[in-house]
Amino acid sequence: MQDPMDMASMIAAGKQWLENGDPVAAAAALTPIVENARLLADALFHRGLAMHRLGDFQKARHDIVQAARIDLGFYTLGRNLGLGGYLTELSGPVTEVGEGVYIHEGTAGRQQARLWPVEMNISEIVQLRRHAQRELVDLLPHRERFLSPGDKVITFGSCFAVNIGRSLTRLGLDVLNYLIPEDINSTFANRHMLRWLCGEQDKFTSYFANLQGEERRASLCEGIKASRLLVVTVGVAPCLFNEQSGEFAFTSRKNDKVGFAFGEGPYRLRTTTVAENTENLDCIFDSLRRMNPAAQIVLSVSPVPLVGTNEFPSVIQADCISKSTIRLAVHEVTSKRPDILYWPAFEIVRWLGGHSDFRVFGSDDCHSRHVSNAVIDMIMGLFVERYLSQEPA
Repeated sequence: MQDPMDMASMIAAGKQWLENGDPVAAAAALTPIVENARLLADALFHRGLAMHRLGDFQKARHDIVQAARIDLGFYTLGRNLGLGGYLTELSGPVTEVGEGVYIHEGTAGRQQARLWPVEMNISEIVQLRRHAQRELVDLLPHRERFLSPGDKVITFGSCFAVNIGRSLTRLGLDVLNYLIPEDINSTFANRHMLRWLCGEQDKFTSYFANLQGEERRASLCEGIKASRLLVVTVGVAPCLFNEQSGEFAFTSRKNDKVGFAFGEGPYRLRTTTVAENTENLDCIFDSLRRMNPAAQIVLSVSPVPLVGTNEFPSVIQADCISKSTIRLAVHEVTSKRPDILYWPAFEIVRWLGGHSDFRVFGSDDCHSRHVSNAVIDMIMGLFVERYLSQEPA
């Protein structure tokens, strides 16, 4: 790089040529400075990268922004390296329209993009709540406040759904929980459970008929018809299937005293597909709509991990595939059924929770599969704040 004194004299010469009406000479005098500026931008960007890795985010932001201002190529490089959150000060073809929200004027036209927040210092639950609201809840499709104090709510799902119900009860709603154990809380089980509630009879619905009885079915049907809000929480993609017939089968639980056969032959665990789960969810919501056309239906994915697997070498790998499958199916269904509201409890616990300094799992009982009660209360507090009117119905 040239001596700063030489650079200063060259800049002064370029300015003088412009004042004298000779832009050609001015451009010739200033070109070496511009070439050196690219080297300066390169140095600034990589010093900013070093500051980022050292944890000095303020200096990192300064250097990376300055580099991108000199050469927009460093804006693209910064985004590709996951540093886009530093570029909030950039103007020109990229315009910030809200915290973390940008408008890019490119060859594809006007596009809005949200960048991953670089700095997520979540040391307290109030900070987790703030990020959940800004990055997830505030971006949900608009809904009028459809709940009033004392409204009836029914939740379907595993222990996480029960905990949601308890939290909503503490917040002033009249909640009925229908527990489906985590190891059978699949869309297959839920589909047959709703078919049983609708009065259909076959060997699949007989599982619930024998386990719950007609009195329980009548009570649940009445609860669904009277509820203003129906909360469906689905949990797992792996299900048990008969290897010979390919039929779905319920898992055999030691405390189940239901004796019926699903055919001879061995059974195996198989992670079901996105298409299978999408079809099941459609059938579930069709059944709910037959019983209660007016209720608001909220769908969520349980963040509770799988208990185990014999399908994959790692239960963590199995859980990742299971949750990804369920979440994709939920997206498919909610994209085409605007009457179904998705509530991002899964993302708050699993994605934002991964950046917190406190335990989103197990703070109450040290169990790594149990979502901490304070986190559940925070998630449902956001829900009630968004959708509960203060006026009684």
